[in-house]
Amino acid sequence: REHGQFIMAVMGDDENPGFAYTIGRTERGLPELLVFATNFDDLMELGGLLSYLGPRDVQDGHLIAHRDGEVVFAAADLSNFPELLANAHEDLVVQADHYYGRPVDVMFLTPMNDRELHLVPDDIEVTLMNAAPGLH
Repeated sequence: REHGQFIMAVMGDDENPGFAYTIGRTERGLPELLVFATNFDDLMELGGLLSYLGPRDVQDGHLIAHRDGEVVFAAADLSNFPELLANAHEDLVVQADHYYGRPVDVMFLTPMNDRELHLVPDDIEVTLMNAAPGLH
């Protein structure tokens, strides 16, 4: 609460990936952020990334890059992913909806590649950039 948001993390299982999302950005007129992870370590590291990005104005089409400039995520409005949007408020961001008493806006952080991500929050300097035309 000290930083104006919570991070809700849900462990995955054999059939479903884990995921984490913010609760609190809605109070500042910003969409909540949602990420998926295939294992516990990545889930915890991505939770750290959400903590860092929480106060920042992440918008549709923003690219999220490491200190070395390598783009690791693209931010996309959840409406761009109809298969996720269909179940998001029933299966994913339930606690955020409950906290605010209504469905919240959600921004999905989608990986830009398939390799494993090692995002150690203490060791990254994240930057936000606008996507080049055609990247989002």
